Order: sequence, then structure tokens, then C-alpha cells
Amino acid sequence: MRTDTYKALDNIFKKYKEKQTGIILQCLLGLSLYEILKCPPECININLVEGVDIIVECKDFKYAIEVKTTKGRQINIGEKDFEGLKKYKENGYTSLMAILKIDLHSQWLFINPERLERKSSWNINELYTDDIYKNLSEKVNEIFEEMVSKYAQEIKDNGSSSLLEILKEKKIRYSGK
Repeated sequence: MRTDTYKALDNIFKKYKEKQTGIILQCLLGLSLYEILKCPPECININLVEGVDIIVECKDFKYAIEVKTTKGRQINIGEKDFEGLKKYKENGYTSLMAILKIDLHSQWLFINPERLERKSSWNINELYTDDIYKNLSEKVNEIFEEMVSKYAQEIKDNGSSSLLEILKEKKIRYSGK
């Protein structure tokens, strides 16, 4: 993570605390995926409160992504997260955990949930991107930094509501707000 990205996210976290920052990061990840995957906006659904966090359903691929963010050393992954991803996998989706620690030396990690032991708390330093998702991870991290740079001031001024307006403009579906 670039220094300017970290500083912007740290300022957002200080102002909006953990829950709102999680929603902001989830929206930024959704926008990043939209840019990378080049799929129609109606193929992406961002769930801000209940269910699996980001669903991408295009003709050629389907992703179910559970998003977890932290500023600390631990990340919590609940049984409901594992079960939600499992249901999507049974319906032909690629199920992923997308995990970000807000830290100068961090980046989005993309993890196959099936390789994780089902426990409620993980040390973030024990986690890594699966080889199969390294290309996706590199692209997402690059675009994500651009998104943070582009929208940081707007987010700092207006919180997640500014991102929800951007999602509306781009016709990306979201629920829970």
C-alpha cells in the first residue's frame, strides 16, 4: 500500500471508526472489481448489511466474496461467513475471502475459504493470497489505490454516502443502506 493510500484510509478510519470504514472499503473494493472485471454494472451486487458482501454474476464467471477489514492484528471470520460462501460455491460461484489490514505494508488478500480452518479469529500475519488469485489481487490492489486517491476527500467529507451515490451513477446494485 502506498503511503498516500495508507494516510487517506487512516484518516477515514479515525473519522468513521471500524464499522463505517468497513462499508467504505467494501464499496471501494466493489468499484475496483467493476473496473477490473469489465462486466456490466448489473452483474455486481454489494450487500452492506446481511449476506455475502459482494456477488458478481456475469456470463463467464461468478464470484461470492466475503470482505473483512481491520486496523488491528486479528480478523474475525464467523461461521455464518463460511456457510454463506459454501452455499454460493454449491451454486457454481467461486467463493473468496477478501481481507485488508489498514497498514502501510498491507494489500488486499484473496483467500479460498475452504483452506481456512473454521475458527473465529485469525492473526492477519498468518494469511496470504492463494496463488490462483495473485493476478486478481495485483490488479485489485492497483485499481483500489487509484480509487482511494480519487475519492478520499469526498469520502472524508461525506462518508459512505458519497460512494453510494457513485454506485448509483454507475448502476452498480447495493443493498442494506
